[in-house]
Amino acid sequence: MKALWELTAQTLQTVISTNLLGLAYCSQVAIKGMLKQGHGHIYNMEGHGSSGQILQGMTGYGTSKSGVRYLTKALIRETQGTPVKVSTLSPGMVVTKLVADQFHEDPAGLERVKTIFNLFGDNVETVAPWLADRVLENKRSGAAIAWFTWPKMVWRLLTAFQPRDLFALDGTSEAYIGKFN
Repeated sequence: MKALWELTAQTLQTVISTNLLGLAYCSQVAIKGMLKQGHGHIYNMEGHGSSGQILQGMTGYGTSKSGVRYLTKALIRETQGTPVKVSTLSPGMVVTKLVADQFHEDPAGLERVKTIFNLFGDNVETVAPWLADRVLENKRSGAAIAWFTWPKMVWRLLTAFQPRDLFALDGTSEAYIGKFN
């Protein structure tokens, strides 16, 4: 996690291009195809920043996800009265290759965020099937399907005494991060 001025121009461009421009271009193509076939449902992935949260070191990513929220709301309105639906998925904090890669050369950074991830985060293998089931059940446009809700957060806080280590397969962070290599 780096401050905006510490990011390379290429990194910032990649994050914004992937999360916002890529989504806009994909949405254009998908909506045209869905209109032509007479139905379809787009699910955009929210992330940190979608709800206006601000965290030091997440400026580029958070800015892009804030834009995703706006784009999705606009698409929900623009597709009203058409056979195309648009909704959101919010997986919460998920330990992915993208997350793990940030800490290959920054073990101190991993130690700084490990407690928060272990308290509030989850693995892909836990979150993805749950989200997939909700997508299959959903029939309405504008649905906000969220894995990590306020009740779940409260539960995690109340059960924080039970240790979790999302970064370890065998008790070491290197083992989990190595899983993605």
